[in-house]
Amino acid sequence: MSALPRLYADNDVAGMVYGPGDDPDALLAGFVRTLLGEGWDVLGILQRSVPGATSRNRAVAFDLVPAGEWPEPPVAGVRAPGRAADALPELGRRLAAVLHRRPDLVVLNRFGRAEVAGGGLVDVLGRALEGGVPVLVAVPAGLYDTWIAGTGGLAVTIEPRAERLRGWWAALGNAPSPRRAPPACPHEP
Repeated sequence: MSALPRLYADNDVAGMVYGPGDDPDALLAGFVRTLLGEGWDVLGILQRSVPGATSRNRAVAFDLVPAGEWPEPPVAGVRAPGRAADALPELGRRLAAVLHRRPDLVVLNRFGRAEVAGGGLVDVLGRALEGGVPVLVAVPAGLYDTWIAGTGGLAVTIEPRAERLRGWWAALGNAPSPRRAPPACPHEP
């Protein structure tokens, strides 16, 4: 598969591989909240379920994170006619447009059929890698072999557990947060 950007040994990419009983959306959202609370610069696209959606194609919504970062109103997604996924290209363009500032982490809601075909959020992934920005992507177990083939086996595989996400982040040299580290002496300001 050549749809994904080429990875190199110094790229920091992790695929959080989840199965039918896992909730990748809640895990990613919680991880992003934790990192933002510690002062890290995290950007991304998260996915959430929409209760009472009128169809399966409209059962999810996508959010750029952090919410206060994006001055324009959210792209019409679930509430607009059509599929919720139709909003992803515009969200991806908006996210890619700010990657020049080199955030600490980019989080992408899914590696799915669109990415397998070379679309979806592949461009965002490529731009983040070009800028040396670590990327975390939720990968359904059914696409795991395709993900491994597409990344050349150079992406880290993470179980869908909060402590595993935290362990990967720490392995990148990012814990504890240097921006919130307590002073060495309790009398220092």
